Amino acid sequence: MPDVSLNAAAMGVLAPGCAAGVDGYPLALGWAGGGGLLCTLSAEGALTCFDGRTAANQWRADAHPSGGLVLAVNPDGRTLVTGGQDGTAAVWATADGTRLQDFAIGGSWVTGAAWAPDGNVLALATGREVQVLNRDGAELARLPHPSTVAAIAFCGRRELASACYGRAAFWDVDDGAPREIFDWKNAFIALAVSPGAGILACGGQDGSVHFWRRESGQDSEMRGYQSNVAMLAFDASGRWLATGGDAHASIWDFSGGGPEGTAPIQLAADRQRVTVLAWSRRQPVLATGGLDGRLSLWRLGVSGSGRLMGAAELGAAVTAIAWRADDRAIAVSAANGRVAVFRVRF
Repeated sequence: MPDVSLNAAAMGVLAPGCAAGVDGYPLALGWAGGGGLLCTLSAEGALTCFDGRTAANQWRADAHPSGGLVLAVNPDGRTLVTGGQDGTAAVWATADGTRLQDFAIGGSWVTGAAWAPDGNVLALATGREVQVLNRDGAELARLPHPSTVAAIAFCGRRELASACYGRAAFWDVDDGAPREIFDWKNAFIALAVSPGAGILACGGQDGSVHFWRRESGQDSEMRGYQSNVAMLAFDASGRWLATGGDAHASIWDFSGGGPEGTAPIQLAADRQRVTVLAWSRRQPVLATGGLDGRLSLWRLGVSGSGRLMGAAELGAAVTAIAWRADDRAIAVSAANGRVAVFRVRF
């Protein structure tokens, strides 16, 4: 078990809350139980649930002994799904760790999991297809892809976005039919959909971001990243698209006629490559984590500027970030097995 003391000082709007440790490499975090529980899945397949205010261990399960890959908490907070290298997915009760459902995918790793906004539909990315299930586990549709599915995201109860090598698409999850297909010669590894699903952005292995505007059919590309773009996210307003891939986060402004022909805002507090980023739910505040173990919080201004609000040191590369639903706390995990919660004092 790693050292879980909060011995590194937090600054600015961040205040130390609690900390815990997991045996292994924590790769995913999620708040559950109305914000009172914090769940984490390790690369070794251990699923652990903590009290989000005291870090007391609530329960632990060996979810995927061959290795864990994905965790997604249902919007209702009462269940979550995990997937692993063993070709299975499972739904768990967040209150006590009861294993409620099992899905045998069959040979393929479970590389993506997403719940519909109402929590009644679950999508699982496995190999070259996405399986869509209802709350009872009955299959609604299978969505075929020409290559391994790299990322999925719901953008409404009936619509799912996906990305794979050479293609991004929107799907109707009720009948499994593609609504729109965007072919582009690139290995897409991440995606983000704007609020309202008007813009689809994909990050590529070649150090680029490509996006499509659905209403006009226009597409554009931003290049020049130092490494692959494995993370990108729109803020709640849809104005800002945050991207990783460098030793700083790049923020593109989609208001007005942008971002074509404009330069991004560069948020450069991290000393090494940004590994994780996540927007708060209600404000234009971005959390970034880097290989250097630093968690940084930034506020985006209406004038297109970024201001550092707070920072904390984790002691090892940041692996996951999760905002609590009320934006008053943020959880972060690091490669040394440390999981910490910080209070956010806006």
